[in-house]
Amino acid sequence: MIGDAVTGPLSRVVEAVSALGVDVVLAVSAATRAALGTVPDGVRVAESLPLHLLLPSCRAIVHQGGVGTALTAGVYAVPQLTVTQFSDQMAVGDVLAAGGAGRHLLHDEATVERITSHVLGLLDDQECLQAAKLLQREIVSQPAPAALVPRLVQLAGLRASPRA
Repeated sequence: MIGDAVTGPLSRVVEAVSALGVDVVLAVSAATRAALGTVPDGVRVAESLPLHLLLPSCRAIVHQGGVGTALTAGVYAVPQLTVTQFSDQMAVGDVLAAGGAGRHLLHDEATVERITSHVLGLLDDQECLQAAKLLQREIVSQPAPAALVPRLVQLAGLRASPRA
């Protein structure tokens, strides 16, 4: 069951961004959508939409600081606002903010006014966009996981086992 720990910050985010006069797409699970209740006019809800289908058309993203979401947004050079609650999410938010590709709020600091201010800042901040593009270049320059396997095997001193 989805509780107020999720719906409280998310409701503040929805309220903040829905008043900005921009297109807002809320990509959430069906359970989160049901727990959230009514959303303001102009907010489109996309249940269980893969982010890689949405992010190429986004100018900014607000999310909880999950590493998968952060890296997916990074691949598309989308400036990010993280609103975090847990230590692993906070670490992601801190790294994005330190690198200039995003901004970070702790969930208990995330008032509607502060979220609005940060999102407006992301939409206008060319330095943040440039940092997001730098992050994108860094991510896409990394080798594919399959390309690393021979080197990892070599480092571990293992022999590749024949396939059955």
